[in-house]
Amino acid sequence: MRTRASKTRLFRQIVVPLLIATVVVGTASVAVALLAAPQTLAFVAMWSSVTAVGVLTVGSVVARRVSDPLVQLARGARQVAEGDFSAKVATGGSAEMTELAKTFNQMTDSLRERSDSLTKKMLELSTLYEMSRAVGGTFDLEELLDSVLESGMRIFDVSLGYAALRDRENGTLQLIVCRGIDNPDPRLVSASMASWVVREGRPLVCNPESGGSAGLDALTRSSAALSVPLRNGDQVVGALTIGTADPDYRFDAEDVRLLSTIANQVTMAVGNIELFSHLQEAYLATVRSLAAAIDAKDAYTRGHSDRVAAYAVAIAERLGLPAEQRLALEMAAYLHDIGKIGIPEGILRKAGKLEDAEMAQMRHHPLIGASILKPVAFPWSITPIVRHHHEAWDGSGYPAGLKEEEIPLSARILTVADSYEAMVSDRPYRKGRDPRLALGELKRCAGTQFDPALVGLFSAIILEAEADGSLPITGATEDVELDEAFDTFLALADGVLESFGRLGGDRLVANVEGEVNALYAEAGLPFRIVSGTMLLDNDGALVPDEAGTLRDALRILDVACAHSSGPALLDHFYAEAMATMPARQRAIAEELQLLPGAGGVAVA
Repeated sequence: MRTRASKTRLFRQIVVPLLIATVVVGTASVAVALLAAPQTLAFVAMWSSVTAVGVLTVGSVVARRVSDPLVQLARGARQVAEGDFSAKVATGGSAEMTELAKTFNQMTDSLRERSDSLTKKMLELSTLYEMSRAVGGTFDLEELLDSVLESGMRIFDVSLGYAALRDRENGTLQLIVCRGIDNPDPRLVSASMASWVVREGRPLVCNPESGGSAGLDALTRSSAALSVPLRNGDQVVGALTIGTADPDYRFDAEDVRLLSTIANQVTMAVGNIELFSHLQEAYLATVRSLAAAIDAKDAYTRGHSDRVAAYAVAIAERLGLPAEQRLALEMAAYLHDIGKIGIPEGILRKAGKLEDAEMAQMRHHPLIGASILKPVAFPWSITPIVRHHHEAWDGSGYPAGLKEEEIPLSARILTVADSYEAMVSDRPYRKGRDPRLALGELKRCAGTQFDPALVGLFSAIILEAEADGSLPITGATEDVELDEAFDTFLALADGVLESFGRLGGDRLVANVEGEVNALYAEAGLPFRIVSGTMLLDNDGALVPDEAGTLRDALRILDVACAHSSGPALLDHFYAEAMATMPARQRAIAEELQLLPGAGGVAVA
């Protein structure tokens, strides 16, 4: 090999022999530029790097297009596994990956819809269960309807609703409960969706037009509303209505079905409540008649049980006691002295302090009363109240010597009411105390005989009642005006005639009217009865002895009623009449001796 210079470049000549078998037949030579070798190597290295980077870049892009959708699918699958059905996968890439992403998204949409539907069904079932418990757990109509309305609004996720019932007497629609309506005007119920539903007996759906606001329900001014009838057999007795101010809300056929199911639950309960109400009225009338019979043993205690019941109920209402407990207390108040049937009249009517032996007998009357009431299947717990209404806060009372919270709350309430009424009423041996003096005595004995909290509460009630006359403040009614006396007479007479009519029917009422009017004409009394209503028949002027005239007129009515139904039912007629009168009128009736046995014409 040789190297030579050619101008400025150096070359190396490489000579290689050419052989055929082992014979040299020639030579081949290659001249290489020595200075160009480094440049060539650099050039080759550069392009090799560029190629490698390009390959890596292309590989990365291709790998990402394949792996990223798979990563998203894996992440979405984990969300679904954790219960999140809102997971979505972006579509893109190859046709296969796009199809897979679309299928995944459709699956999550389906799962979410099914989950929402199942959640709604579970809410419906739980609400209907709660509603069924409410239906069987109360006999208060307003409380029941409010509970059902609240449950229905929760199921449909709306903010407005009301329940209306048709009045049995005049057929008008009455607003019973409402929710979400500020200052509702009850008069608007006659122009509401509920009025149409009750009239037509069909559900009514009000959905707004697209993006609009219908506002067709006059009472709620809802954008969307649904009203369904409340039925009692074939008769529509009311309507249940829900609504919302959301203009995008829509009610559908499934919503109508569900709310109708809820309405069916309501009407079953309303029927039960009405049945219980009739039974309750019968119980109350019987109890009042029995209380009147007890009080009649002593002319000075007539009306005592009525007034004690009024005081006791006022305390219970101020305490916010449940309706059932208030009713039990009222019943117990009417019957709290029933045990005095077993006490000799000489002790009951004794003027002055009782001897020790007499007091011992008197202290038996709560136990006697409890024994009388125990076999009676009252729907309320009355017996413990009667048994313990003479217990004292400090334990010094009778018959069991209970103290403080050991004494049933209703018995403590009755103790305060009974003691106050006894102090303010007249007795054979003394005049009734002034109400404020009686309150002072209650306060003096608070903490010993009476529950201090109840004394304070009752004092506030009495002081308020002095201003508005809402309770019988005393047993007496001094300075009764003629108008008050006459109004009381009319209310009592009309109440007796109505009670007699319910028992005897229209024909007997007509017979009594004829007999009474003939007797009034014969006695020269300025009254007559027309269609079951007592009227003044001499241009509004009474004879000089007003109270005596009113008594005589009622005694003649007693005679006629006794001829038709027997005298034994008179107390029942008067008890029912008194039950419908305000406390003030009841007190006036007693003060003016308008009740049977108070004088005048004797009842045969």
